[in-house]
Amino acid sequence: MTKDTFNLPFVKMHGAGNDYVFVDGFESDVPAALGELARRVSNRYTGIGSDGLIVMFPCRENDCDVRMQMWNADGTRGDICGNGIRCVALWMSLTDRTAQKCRIRTDARLVTVNQLDLCRRSGRGSFAAMMGQAQIRDRLQITLSDQTYDCQQVSMGNPHAVIWTDDLSTAHVHSVGPQIAEHQLFPDGTNVEFVRRIDAGTLDVRVWERGSGETQACGSGACAVAAAAVASGHCETDAPIGVRLPGGTLTIHTSAEGITMSGPAEVSFTGSILLRPLDR
Repeated sequence: MTKDTFNLPFVKMHGAGNDYVFVDGFESDVPAALGELARRVSNRYTGIGSDGLIVMFPCRENDCDVRMQMWNADGTRGDICGNGIRCVALWMSLTDRTAQKCRIRTDARLVTVNQLDLCRRSGRGSFAAMMGQAQIRDRLQITLSDQTYDCQQVSMGNPHAVIWTDDLSTAHVHSVGPQIAEHQLFPDGTNVEFVRRIDAGTLDVRVWERGSGETQACGSGACAVAAAAVASGHCETDAPIGVRLPGGTLTIHTSAEGITMSGPAEVSFTGSILLRPLDR
């Protein structure tokens, strides 16, 4: 290793399979080229492998315990990440910076997270994040080839297009997902949720995330789906909704006060990545 290179410590964590590389900005100097770093570490063949990069910074103000900034796997910035939020809360607990409650400042909003349980030995826990209000926006009709899709727009601080369907096949999700995510009606792109209603308290969901493709879970997407389900009468408010994703189930509770998302967070491993001048 030359004087122009250095090792950047990281921790790999996931929430219901939605995995990110996390950099602890409390302890490490953070490089400037974070978009490029996100592309590099996210590559599952030549990098660490993840759905993106999340950096934790000390707060500038007293209204939060940690600032969280995220980058998608393609290096673009994201506004908020529900599964990442739970992982940040886990790391803040494991490093003894917070205890039962953690206030996380994202680019979209301030989120308060309550610890439900924690196992320090295994690096696992479960957390309930108060994600705020969902904004139900206009429905859009998007025609691709000979098929028209009814998309319910929802904002959780980031954009979502919720589609009710019985077809959750990989072929369908991987064909339609990117076309809608990058459609001209969404100039900034959108996350796309494919949803099948099982009953009033259970929804099966697959998500195509803008900037990352299909992920094992999407926390903000699960919240958007629950909000759309309540708005359309598929589910009831003030009752738990189990959103079943490929990586696991998130429990969403909607109320007049906002949306609460509960689910797991887990440390996978820690390590360091060698940075060269071009990475910095």
